[in-house]
Amino acid sequence: MSITGGRTIIVTGKYIDFISGAGETGTVTFTPSVPSLSDSTDVEFLITTPYQAILPSTNNSFGPGTFSITIPCTDNTELYPQGFTYTVTERISNLTRITKGVQIPSTLGSTADLTVILKPYI
Repeated sequence: MSITGGRTIIVTGKYIDFISGAGETGTVTFTPSVPSLSDSTDVEFLITTPYQAILPSTNNSFGPGTFSITIPCTDNTELYPQGFTYTVTERISNLTRITKGVQIPSTLGSTADLTVILKPYI
C-alpha cells in the first residue's frame, strides 16, 4: 500500500501445539469493516480486501506456526471513514475463532503481537 502518511502496522503471531510444542498450520484473516477507504490527500479510494496470513507447515523465516503481515492501522487520520475495525478470523488446525470489532491503532507501535491485540476482546 502506498499512501502519503497512511499508517500501517506489522502484526505477528505464533501458534503451537500445547502438548508437542510443534508449530500449527492455518490462516489468520483480517477483514476490514468497510469495503474501501477514502484517501483525500492522495485523492484515491483504497479497496480493503481481507488480509490473510498463512501459517506454514514448514519453517518460514520466523519459524513453524508463525506469521507476520502488514495491514493498515485503524486510527489513520488521513483515511475515511476513520475508526474502522477488523474482524479477525483464526483458522488454526481444529480451532476457528472469530473476533469482531477489533481496533489495531498505531499507538501499539510499528509491530504488535496478535495476543496483545486480541487481549481486550477474548
